[in-house]
Amino acid sequence: MIKAIFMDIDGTIRTSQKQITERTKKAIKHITEQGILTITVRGVVVPLFFF
Repeated sequence: MIKAIFMDIDGTIRTSQKQITERTKKAIKHITEQGILTITVRGVVVPLFFF
């Protein structure tokens, strides 16, 4: 059973024009209606330590 889906924002959810297509919106809505937690993430590296 799938409980959660992690989705990358840049280049996966959003197009190169930084838009979310209707197809993607419908898919996310369908997933959430099934009770699956949807989590958006970004692949930006944030330094945790400063030397």
